[in-house]
Amino acid sequence: MHADGLTRRVVLLTTVPGAAFAFAGDGSVRSGANEFPDPQMTIQDANSQVTAINDSLTGEVRPLRVQAYTTGSNTVICSTRVTGQLDIGDMVVFDRSADAALKDTWLRVTAVTPNKSFTVVTEYVSGAPTVSAPCAALVVQRGDTTGAAGGNITSQLRRYADGVVFPQVWISDRRAHTALLKGMRRVLIARKVTAGAEYVFWQAGDLLPALRNTTRAFGAAVHIANGEGATARAYINNSAVVFGQATLSTSGVRAWLSASAAIPGVSTIYAAGIQMNGPPGSTFVIGEFTELSSPEPLADGSFSTPRGQTITVLASSNPLVGRTIAVPQSGAFEMDIEQVSNGVVRVGTSAMNGLLEGQSRTLDSLLFYRTQGSLYNPILAQRAVGPDGDGRYYALCGGQFLLRGSRMFWQGTAAVRWLHVSFDIASYTLYSGP
Repeated sequence: MHADGLTRRVVLLTTVPGAAFAFAGDGSVRSGANEFPDPQMTIQDANSQVTAINDSLTGEVRPLRVQAYTTGSNTVICSTRVTGQLDIGDMVVFDRSADAALKDTWLRVTAVTPNKSFTVVTEYVSGAPTVSAPCAALVVQRGDTTGAAGGNITSQLRRYADGVVFPQVWISDRRAHTALLKGMRRVLIARKVTAGAEYVFWQAGDLLPALRNTTRAFGAAVHIANGEGATARAYINNSAVVFGQATLSTSGVRAWLSASAAIPGVSTIYAAGIQMNGPPGSTFVIGEFTELSSPEPLADGSFSTPRGQTITVLASSNPLVGRTIAVPQSGAFEMDIEQVSNGVVRVGTSAMNGLLEGQSRTLDSLLFYRTQGSLYNPILAQRAVGPDGDGRYYALCGGQFLLRGSRMFWQGTAAVRWLHVSFDIASYTLYSGP
């Protein structure tokens, strides 16, 4: 019996290849689906644009110096003498010297010719560059490197150091980083800013009453990239912090960490996450976040990506804000939701739940999009015409806006101009459907 009145025991858990369960040392079976909200960090709200961290996790990726780029087409080839660690799929932003079409949104790198060029595709609504000029392109990610921007990483993930400064964080899908863990499309990189303990965690809000008088377990994988003597521990805060085992600061080794605890009926908090220890600058790669009902710590291999999980954002999220869309004569164009949302809505989003609005001055004009195939979505229909910017004459539609991948295939009444086109999204459904 521990001082907090909780009885705990340690058991050996072994995984069975290909099975979604583990045998405990007492012969029983521990199983269950991962309930951790958005463990793949598919929706990256509540953070900002940061310079990407390099593959060795020691500093930032250097800006790309662009000598010139092609014009007159949305497919833009950028000439550069040094591509460095640039990789296909990286997101870049161009500085103010570039053409307006290149600066309008984040742009995904679609091709790289080492130390010669890279290719991006601007959004239809951004237009094609018309004038080539020397400029710089910065490889970017979502996160916060100020150390002082508050406790949220995303709506689901939080961080804490001393309440004045907060750990620096990057959300990375670079292959050099995701390869350090298992089954991760994106990983969280956290860098300590104080000498004391710092935390990355999920905290239950309205769910807390339903968790009382139950037993919960949390697990995650951690790779400690640097930091003299740095360690990490899994923990659960059930009003009395319960720690799992520690991991040594061995560079290049992935460790699975897990903790479990009973949640008392009087508990005023439930939080589950990773405690990071070590000197300022210690860098941790964290992922495989797993949380579920279990009386024992979770075995390595417990991680899975929840299917059909709906998550709510802190405030409404707007992946498309106030855009002017001139529908081409063909009546169709494409949009990359990752680019146009500046990396907030990522691949793995199956549906956006909320509203779409816009205003056309052409009566009975339509605007909508579909996914690949024939999955259609709510339709904007301009049924009354009025002054520009008058909300009484906005076309509105709402419901579930389906996505597959990041491509959105828009259609509308040919040659019609729409103003103030915006999404207002309250929640997202992740990894649902084929």
